[in-house]
Amino acid sequence: MLPLELLPGRVVALILLLCVSGMRAETTRYSVTEEAERGSFVANIAKDWGLTGEELSVSFTNISDHASVFLNKKIVLKIPESAMPEAQFFLESAQDPEVGNNSLQHYIISSNDSFQIYTWRWSDGRRYAKLVLDRALEWEQQAEVDLSVTAVDGGSPPCSGTALIRVVVLDINDNVPVFTHSLYKVQVLENSTEDTPVVVVSANDLDSGTNGEIAYSIIPSSEGNHQTFKINPEVGQIRLNKPVDYEETKTYKIDIQATDGGGLFMHCKVEVQVEDVKDNAPEVISEAPAGTSLGRLTATDTNMGKNAHVRYSMGLLPPGVLAAVSFVSMDVESGTMQALCPLDYEDVHAFEVEVWAVNTGSLPLSTQAVLHVVRASTKNGCAARSPR
Repeated sequence: MLPLELLPGRVVALILLLCVSGMRAETTRYSVTEEAERGSFVANIAKDWGLTGEELSVSFTNISDHASVFLNKKIVLKIPESAMPEAQFFLESAQDPEVGNNSLQHYIISSNDSFQIYTWRWSDGRRYAKLVLDRALEWEQQAEVDLSVTAVDGGSPPCSGTALIRVVVLDINDNVPVFTHSLYKVQVLENSTEDTPVVVVSANDLDSGTNGEIAYSIIPSSEGNHQTFKINPEVGQIRLNKPVDYEETKTYKIDIQATDGGGLFMHCKVEVQVEDVKDNAPEVISEAPAGTSLGRLTATDTNMGKNAHVRYSMGLLPPGVLAAVSFVSMDVESGTMQALCPLDYEDVHAFEVEVWAVNTGSLPLSTQAVLHVVRASTKNGCAARSPR
């Protein structure tokens, strides 16, 4: 009789190799339930094989019928993207009830570009796995990496158990904000009131969380331009902080800073050109001599080539109206107006000039406007002249 207490640990199946003098070796298989207690009856070998009380040699062979098991089927590793290649990360060991060569022998990992796996052995004989980083991780390229790890025993055929590994890449603040434009050019009318929108600047940051959050600010300057404008720190919208005057400042240059939640920042420039609004009447110096430039008329044509060439002229006035051409002339090509005779303040008052702009296309097109210039008497000897 073979008592169970002779067996080490749990036994599910036994193979008995019987060697008897003068007989060939025989093999017999016995099964034992896992729940059997120590000392339980297993087999009567002498009876089963028809043996007498001669000395027997019995060997027990453990069959590998248990696969290695991961207690946690889903393993989560959080690794910062700052981790350097060759960094090591311990994995939970798989459990294997087998002993000897039938127990857990090594680990393998699914094919990937980022990690390798190595099998190490504790002092008590248990084997564990280390995940080794092959190349640096980039959160911006891949925020998560999914792998599978398999624990393999030494049985024939081998048994194995598998668990899933999810590597969560932790973002670090390794990206500075980037503006969509390094220079923004905009215009604003000089009669614009306080709080008038000017422009919206925008920057992007590839980092996540607070590292990717951007705050906008105006950098103070010695010219004091930052006092004329204000900016919404969250959306980057720039508005007037006070009215602007073309006669005082024609162009404002502002430096804008975008700062992320980790303290990294980038700059851009905003150039604001103030557009003049007709809020001042033209002035001519008293007793201006003949030939004094009174101004220049400019017309634009959206045609191309010769069809876009513009010529200027002054039109006829109704009978009985003092002709402006008696006092001023206009250059046909440039549109420049000049005084034909001295203009004295006591003798000069406001008057109107009708002007024409005509292009040089095969079918000329024209436009007309009335300029409010001066009205003059003829007592200085300038005879009224009809336009040519």
